[in-house]
Amino acid sequence: MPVIWTRHPRILLMMLGAALLLSACESTPRTRSDYDPTADFSAYRTFGFASKQPGNQDGQYTSLITRHLETTSRAEMEKRGYVYSDNNPDLLLDFQLLTQDKVRVDTYGGSPYWRSRYGAWGGYDVDVRQYTEGTLLVDVIDAARKQVVWQGVAQGTVTEAKLKKIDERAPIVMAAIFADYPFRAGDGQHHLDTVN
Repeated sequence: MPVIWTRHPRILLMMLGAALLLSACESTPRTRSDYDPTADFSAYRTFGFASKQPGNQDGQYTSLITRHLETTSRAEMEKRGYVYSDNNPDLLLDFQLLTQDKVRVDTYGGSPYWRSRYGAWGGYDVDVRQYTEGTLLVDVIDAARKQVVWQGVAQGTVTEAKLKKIDERAPIVMAAIFADYPFRAGDGQHHLDTVN
């Protein structure tokens, strides 16, 4: 154990508290969104999925993950007053899942070295962690113009435990993404605080 922790238990407690806080935050993904300010959101009342549209080569079958994403995003859109339609919807929802392997390097310790009558030695602990970051993009597309009018993004660490509970995680992630969706069907005004 590094010398600084045994001499300063308050620092150890602060570091443990920070670690617990970060691990608690990890259960909810980081989200962000953007929208096209020129889009007339008051004109949109129906939605469908891009993968189910005629002529879409990728829509030959639906994966289990796609079904989870469609079910949870459909619930979020319906909360906002939109009506699902297979025939000529105003909006199309499309999903992209991306993963990237990453490395995180953290250093801990108080000073770069200590000196004593026996010489000097290093004082930093280094923690190297490999992980996979997942990104889910949800595009809301104006079907007539074929342009993205809103995009929500969620990013977080992908673990085996989360993958095994995709049916539990999908609603949490989709709700976090759509928490930033400011519109209701047929209304172009922002309503971030009124969606239940």
